[in-house]
Amino acid sequence: MSNNSDTNEQVKVQKDLLWGLYIELRNHARHSELLRARVNNYVLLVSSILITLTTVDKEVNRDDLSLTLIMILVGIVGTAFSFSYTERYDRNRARAFHIIKQIDSIFFEGKSSKTLNALNVQADGQHFKSVSYKIIKKLSNTHWFWITLPLSVSFIGFILTIFSYFNI
Repeated sequence: MSNNSDTNEQVKVQKDLLWGLYIELRNHARHSELLRARVNNYVLLVSSILITLTTVDKEVNRDDLSLTLIMILVGIVGTAFSFSYTERYDRNRARAFHIIKQIDSIFFEGKSSKTLNALNVQADGQHFKSVSYKIIKKLSNTHWFWITLPLSVSFIGFILTIFSYFNI
């Protein structure tokens, strides 16, 4: 009897550890998304301030060169940050997926009609068939959106740098 209760306790501890790890990985993925969004908000805020300072006198000249170069730098740093945190999001999400598969193999396969992964696949299958998903998927990819945003700030900074350098 003692051996059976030890086994049950070990299974409970294993389940709690795996579930805790899953929750932690999903939280890290969510945190990466939040940081990426915040940095992009700051990039947009700083770039709008720099554009305002550059164009406040209704002309772009060599006096504005330092502001436009800063804008390019802000965009490049924002792009690098977005790439980095997109990778972190994907890594944590993939790890969480593997934990769910491990939980399924230990606790649900052969014991339940549905595993956690099977429930996700079923829900995703229904979602992926929806018309709204198909339209939005063709129009956008959120990862590229978060990378394109700071890249466009660098591009605008580059254009303004050309204008300021050549007094266009």
